[in-house]
Amino acid sequence: MADETRRLDGKTTRLSEQAAKRLDETKRLDGKTTRLGEQATKRTTDAQQSPAPQKPPATKQLLPELALSPGTPLPGHYGRYRVVRRIGAGGEADVYLCEVDQQPDVKVAVKIYRDVGMNVEPDDKVLKKLRGMDHPDILKLLDYGRYTGSLEGRIFEVSEYAEGGHLEGRKYDEVFLTKTVIPQLVNALAYLHDNGIVHRDINPRNLFFRKTDNRDIVLGDFGLCSALSTGSSLKFSSRRGATFSYSAPELDTGMISGVEHQVFGIEVDYYASGMTLLALILGRDPFQNRAPVQIVFCKQQNEVPIPESCSARFRSLLCGLLHPERKKRWGLKQMRQWMKGEDVPVAEYVKPGPSFHYELGGKAAYTLPDLATLLRDNPDKAKERFIESDSIERALETYNQDLAASVRRLKKEAPSHNSALIGLVHTLNPDLPYRMRIGKEARTPEELARVIDTDRTTWAAGSEEMFDGSIIMWLRVTNQSARVQLWNQVAKRYAAPDQNDAGLEHFLHILNPKLPLPTLKVTPTVIEWDGIEGGSQKTGRLAISNSGRGFLSGSIDVPEPINGFAVSPNLFRLFPGESAAMFLSLDTAALDRGRTHKTWLRLASNAGKELRVPVSFRAVFPALSVFISCLPFAIVGAVLAFLYRAAVGGDSWWRTPLPDFKELWPQFGVFMVLPCVVIIAVVAYLLHRRAARSRHG
Repeated sequence: MADETRRLDGKTTRLSEQAAKRLDETKRLDGKTTRLGEQATKRTTDAQQSPAPQKPPATKQLLPELALSPGTPLPGHYGRYRVVRRIGAGGEADVYLCEVDQQPDVKVAVKIYRDVGMNVEPDDKVLKKLRGMDHPDILKLLDYGRYTGSLEGRIFEVSEYAEGGHLEGRKYDEVFLTKTVIPQLVNALAYLHDNGIVHRDINPRNLFFRKTDNRDIVLGDFGLCSALSTGSSLKFSSRRGATFSYSAPELDTGMISGVEHQVFGIEVDYYASGMTLLALILGRDPFQNRAPVQIVFCKQQNEVPIPESCSARFRSLLCGLLHPERKKRWGLKQMRQWMKGEDVPVAEYVKPGPSFHYELGGKAAYTLPDLATLLRDNPDKAKERFIESDSIERALETYNQDLAASVRRLKKEAPSHNSALIGLVHTLNPDLPYRMRIGKEARTPEELARVIDTDRTTWAAGSEEMFDGSIIMWLRVTNQSARVQLWNQVAKRYAAPDQNDAGLEHFLHILNPKLPLPTLKVTPTVIEWDGIEGGSQKTGRLAISNSGRGFLSGSIDVPEPINGFAVSPNLFRLFPGESAAMFLSLDTAALDRGRTHKTWLRLASNAGKELRVPVSFRAVFPALSVFISCLPFAIVGAVLAFLYRAAVGGDSWWRTPLPDFKELWPQFGVFMVLPCVVIIAVVAYLLHRRAARSRHG
């Protein structure tokens, strides 16, 4: 085993040397050798002498997602890496598992960034340090740079492959974190900082299990690493921001407002470590469903939510690492003391006093949550003050300029006055429940769906607030962007007023996917019409009802049409307990006699699976109709015969016995008219049938 380990280490070392050589050759060919380390030091010196200029943030541009097939060489590396499979894809990067050419047992992970708005080149100073590092708790960086050629503009990072994957998305207990994660994370940070490097982007996705046994933790993903300035723990940087939920408060201002230069030190890594440990305890992002401005406020006010289930000892660790003031934040010394079981004090944090004062309706607010409640409880005055003036923004500006700018942008983008107020209230306090204008409240999208679905009154109110943008704004500012995107994909379909109820039903299932669907009930479930005389018309009725909840909408049609068969109306819209009649009509004039015709009715609706109603009918020869048609002629003939006999028989004609038919034939030829009448009736019927067929095509 030892020999095998040394053999693999030797291969990894050779791979690192070859990767470094390849990078140097590429830079000489391109003639784009950079010296950003010297430039960064110069920027530091200049920034210490004068205030850092503020510029608008660069527009982030994302290149298309790469689609590299397994077995193909990775572009830009001269065939050195061959794609095995894609192992990750996020909003800003694609990650591929690759094998080294002619060394199939050596696997590497290649991360290719799609974000071209960084406006930076890889830091050569950091690159050289990272490539030369060999520490058991740090993922080995093998190569790093910016592509030219077909992938021009994309930054790449090649590292060893961690088989166990990252730690994100899993929930861990305090024992595992204390014994396994924290010691190795602290060792990795100490090693980086001793070598003058700040990671800047510690989060659960950048912590990996080196093997599948989930014991060996390594720190990786060095795309944002920065070198410390000589003689100082600070650096001014124009690099793109770290993962927002995990970044330290001193980095947040630049990430929100676009300040190009930021002051930071190794303390940002310890703050991010605290947020990472909190996320691993929760099994999710600590600021899930919160907007960036709200996250900044929580960090600055030291109101990061720590679960009550945490022990006092672990809570002190989180509070020490998440201290808003970087000089009072725990560092390496305090972390090592805590790991030894010592009681480490947490510096007190004094919240700044109220920096704004706002009055409305005779009441004053001195905090953001109080202001949110004040505006919500006085909606008419709040809308008048917010829409017609900028007094609220001016009050907020004295407290937080980023927040004020966000509110101004929100007011400009809001589709209605009501939605603008909703956005303002929940930006100031995202924990407030959503309050409908009829007074009903809900804290979650799922609960709001149930409230709107209570009765026709809440339904009408929900429809109004959904289509004026209020509910959409609430979802947007509380960071429910996934639901907003789902609605935006179908919103145009329900823009017409007569489609609003169907649109609200669709929207409620976006809010709460577990909400039951409407229930479509059809009577009868089978239609059989047998023995219909040809040339006649038949009508029937199909009853449709909503026996469940919500708004049922749909259509009915005949996928396999038959001449003469129709259904109307073809649309239905029903609230719970309502029913509608669909009328069926059949004209048999165009149908073949004696044959059974079959088709089916299709009922497509928002109740889920479409329903089918089988339909069959058979037309027969119209004997009765023919008899009835001939009967008048027969009666007329009989009457004429009766009158004729009376005329020739005298007064006692009725007593005279009937002569033999052969004797009467010469005298009563009038009876020959009857067969003619029958023939004429049959011919008339056939002509009528032919005319009916021509009418139905």
